[in-house]
Amino acid sequence: KKLDELKGLISVEQRKYLEGEQAYTEVSQLVDKGTTAARKSRSDKLIKILEDKLTTAVIEEAETYRLEQLRDCQDRLQDILKNYEALDYQQVLSKGALLDPALDRLILESRLQAAKANVEKVRAGIRQQDNGKAREHLPGRLEKVETILAQAEQEFSQDLYNECKKTCKIALDELDAISKDFDVVAGTAITDASAKLDEADNILTQMNAIFETQSSRSS
Repeated sequence: KKLDELKGLISVEQRKYLEGEQAYTEVSQLVDKGTTAARKSRSDKLIKILEDKLTTAVIEEAETYRLEQLRDCQDRLQDILKNYEALDYQQVLSKGALLDPALDRLILESRLQAAKANVEKVRAGIRQQDNGKAREHLPGRLEKVETILAQAEQEFSQDLYNECKKTCKIALDELDAISKDFDVVAGTAITDASAKLDEADNILTQMNAIFETQSSRSS
């Protein structure tokens, strides 16, 4: 409506340039207000996205595997929030557009490193149980873990990092169960060995008593 009024005021017929200038100023102000409102709305949405992604990065163990990158992204988000408080929405949108893909990289790299670390934990657990003779005393159990590990390695090679971590969790739980069961087996073996040792001691004691009796009679 204001724009139509402006066109009428500066038409050849009316030549109301002074009024036209005033109307132009009003239109400009309305446009500025609309632009500011639109930028604020976009800034609100963008900040929510950035905060959610930062939370996701922490959940994906960025503090453990990508701490320096995480801190850099946190600092950049704080800077963006200062721009928002200063009503500088253009800076919010410009800086946010750069931070958004940086957060995507942080999340992906954190997932990758966490999955890689979990695969190595499973491998190390298998080696430890192998060295402890678990394969000998609990046949088939380590082979089961190795099958699960092979699945995790395949998922890792396909960039399925979250799936890989879940599969590794299954393998690590199985290794923990093997460790507990092996402790029971080892405890039983120690008890049996102790009982046999006690039995041998008793026999030896009885034999010594017999020898001593015979020796006394001979003398």
